[in-house]
Amino acid sequence: MFGMFDRAGGAARRRPGRPAAGQPQPRHWAQALKENPLTRFVPFSSLVSEHDVITRGAISCVVWRLDGVAF
Repeated sequence: MFGMFDRAGGAARRRPGRPAAGQPQPRHWAQALKENPLTRFVPFSSLVSEHDVITRGAISCVVWRLDGVAF
């Protein structure tokens, strides 16, 4: 169902997110697979609301914007 099984009826033995053998691939696919994943640079795990996020270390971060007259 939905490409999870091969024609013989068994589960497909390829990693998710990679094209099957024989299918066209992007030009720089091998180089892209060697790069660091985005999770190494972005410390957030969950977006709770527009202004609230949770980090991978389970720390809640809230962003406030203050408006007013500067004096």
